[in-house]
Amino acid sequence: MTTKERNEYKAVLKRSGGVCEITGKQPISIHHIIYRSHGGITDRRNMIAVWTGMHIPVIHADEKYWVPVLLDMMRGIYGIIDRQDLKKKNKWTSVFTEEEL
Repeated sequence: MTTKERNEYKAVLKRSGGVCEITGKQPISIHHIIYRSHGGITDRRNMIAVWTGMHIPVIHADEKYWVPVLLDMMRGIYGIIDRQDLKKKNKWTSVFTEEEL
């Protein structure tokens, strides 16, 4: 992990106050809204602190629902976010098309 990536994780933890940004519960893990496996970058606009009890069984179980919901939450904090700005440039091919998400 690079220093820049580490700083992005720290920024998310600071923003969340150490609790899930959806439920307010602990313990938390950091979720990439646009998955890294789909080219998502490690940027605070693409990351959210979530309760570990919902990370995999809820959020990962229904990506189609959660990606737009979580991006809207981040837009409420950071303003306009273009989904393409959260993806690696010229290195990854998205597994899903925009219509599928």
